[in-house]
Amino acid sequence: MPRDAIWESFFFLDFLGCKVAYIYHRPESYADWLSRDPERPRLVYKLSGVASLGTPTILVAITGYDADRTRQVFNFLQPDLGLLGIQVGEQFENEVRNARQHLAIEETFRFDHFSVDAYSPDHGQKAIVSEIEKHPGANVVMSSLGPKPSAVALYRIHKEHPSFGLCYAPSREFNQYYSKGISESLFGWL
Repeated sequence: MPRDAIWESFFFLDFLGCKVAYIYHRPESYADWLSRDPERPRLVYKLSGVASLGTPTILVAITGYDADRTRQVFNFLQPDLGLLGIQVGEQFENEVRNARQHLAIEETFRFDHFSVDAYSPDHGQKAIVSEIEKHPGANVVMSSLGPKPSAVALYRIHKEHPSFGLCYAPSREFNQYYSKGISESLFGWL
């Protein structure tokens, strides 16, 4: 399920007063490439936030294995500062496939990076909020491009701060062998 569909589902279920449970199944393995050819990023309907003119914009991007998608969001939004949340751990060759690829973006954009654990009980929410709080008054746009549980954390943050926008960059192509198996299941309530 694409993250924008996850967020819209959460929004409309919240609007209807539903109690929302979610479950995410971590795969046993991923393919060599997952997605490519990113489309134009878009702000999510009803969750796009409110920007103040003349105020710096920060982009919080939780990264994954497709650095081109991250680069596409930066190119589209042209933020004053980017905050890159890099998933912790060595799973699925994370250091090579995620962290190193995204540190190469430093040459093009001004950003800070921080560690996030999307598989923790809060899906990285505390770490993300801690980074955002270092920039009070900024326009905030958030994008989940890494582990899908980070989409839950960003939605929760948006619920607390409706002026923060949610943005997603879909891809035109996904590997038909994207992942294999199920290792661990994560679940919770909004």
